[in-house]
Amino acid sequence: MRIHIWTASYGYGHIKAALLLQQELQARNHEAVICRPLENKSPLLHKWSSRGYRGVLRWFPAVWRKCCRRRLSTFISVVADHYQESIQQALNADLVLSVHPLLSAVAAEGKKKNKKPFLPLYHIATDYWDPPITHHPEVDGYFLPALPGQAPSSGTKPVFPFGLPVEPKNKPYTKKECCLEHGWDQARPLLLVCGGGDGNFPFQKKLAELCSLPAPATIVFMTGTKKWSAKQRSARHHVITLPFTDRFTDYLQAADILITKGGGMTLTEAALYETPTIIVSPLPGQEERNTAYFIKHHAAYAAFSSRSMRQETNLFMQSPFEREKMKRRLRRLQAPDSTARIIDTALRLAAKSGASTQGKQHITEPPT
Repeated sequence: MRIHIWTASYGYGHIKAALLLQQELQARNHEAVICRPLENKSPLLHKWSSRGYRGVLRWFPAVWRKCCRRRLSTFISVVADHYQESIQQALNADLVLSVHPLLSAVAAEGKKKNKKPFLPLYHIATDYWDPPITHHPEVDGYFLPALPGQAPSSGTKPVFPFGLPVEPKNKPYTKKECCLEHGWDQARPLLLVCGGGDGNFPFQKKLAELCSLPAPATIVFMTGTKKWSAKQRSARHHVITLPFTDRFTDYLQAADILITKGGGMTLTEAALYETPTIIVSPLPGQEERNTAYFIKHHAAYAAFSSRSMRQETNLFMQSPFEREKMKRRLRRLQAPDSTARIIDTALRLAAKSGASTQGKQHITEPPT
């Protein structure tokens, strides 16, 4: 079966989810292609739209929160018209999976405009909420996290509360191994500060606050694609900056404490590896909802200022009991087989619909 996985480079979490789904499908001998229809037609336009997106998040957060609560049907229709050719190519598959809310809506509108009623299309969440923009009649189902007390408003379409896609646990990588590999003092608490794949995070401000922690610690800043090096050095703490790495989960399971801005995929991995988590500076909209989800389950602390971040970090550092309590709560949110369950169900439903035999002769090579 030929499956197209739709994503966009607005944050690394969506890309990672797409890669996890692709790996699972390829392991089952399916042809899985990651498609980025909004980027392939006009890379320059996508670059400027990405900058505009970050600008709105920074300067007009209230506007973005308002947009997150709306379906934006007119906007989606305009986008589908503008990218009609690349969308049509990306729809030439037996099954379409979308890991980005905007792409799910665009794919659904493209499916409608291209008259492909039998093409199975599923939205796969990468954040802990049910975005209204994805509620389109042409979306055939939704793979979401379990949302207690909140009924998904997706009409009659099936909802599967399997959780976010997550990579199966790697081989154990202990703090001792991590410290020996890098020459760090394993007697010190290991703090992992993650600012997301794009590095859109106030690293310097958080560093200044963490350097005032009373007990010596090893503080590792994962800066993503952002070129940043610590300007402030500390005689008490060992400060390290690491650029983008594919070994994030190794560092995550070795860390004593994770400090993060609240990306959905990062929090999912923190739950999987039971890493006590403090959320700071979440992006408006989706990351605020991720934060609220974990706070509701008592599976993370939210620090609304740099000072409170330092206080919560110091509490975790000084209290093994608090760390163990947090680990137990994170364990309740684990969904280690979510990726396999998503793929199992999507393939079963696609086969049931018979779509793989209806459009095979029309399939062409999509943009990659």
